[in-house]
Amino acid sequence: DMLGETGKGPSRVMTNRGASGIDGLIATAYGFAQSIAPGSDEPTTLLLGDLSALHDLNSLALLGKASRPLVVILLNNDGGSIFRMLPVPTEGELLERYYRLPHGLEFAHAAAMFGLAYRAPTTLAEFERDYRAALKHGVTLIEIRVPSEQVADDLKALGAAIRGK
Repeated sequence: DMLGETGKGPSRVMTNRGASGIDGLIATAYGFAQSIAPGSDEPTTLLLGDLSALHDLNSLALLGKASRPLVVILLNNDGGSIFRMLPVPTEGELLERYYRLPHGLEFAHAAAMFGLAYRAPTTLAEFERDYRAALKHGVTLIEIRVPSEQVADDLKALGAAIRGK
């Protein structure tokens, strides 16, 4: 929602702030997908980070009951890298241990445990192929591994470019 375009086509964008911004996002996406008009095969896409997914992991059980295509795009940067952009310690043990919380996990086994299709593309072409296929049926978890510094650095650079700095 920070950088996306609006007003182009029939897309609907929903957000859920949660108690701390990461609570219940998977369950919310399931509820949204189920609220689409009966008989529609309109897909739902959820974009979330790894810590958000870990905080709502049990909601993956709901997704097996989804009656419409639902794609979970999970950006796994091994922790809460958003904290690199917030007014908290920016390096060292305080950042890593109390804010970023690196976990070293991947989500293939979680998808398997709940009977969900799983993809882990490593190129843009693979992602585009997997995403297009996932929009057509069932529930698919697409995990994209990114370096922990990449998201914050990319957003900072984009913001600077927009501001002309």
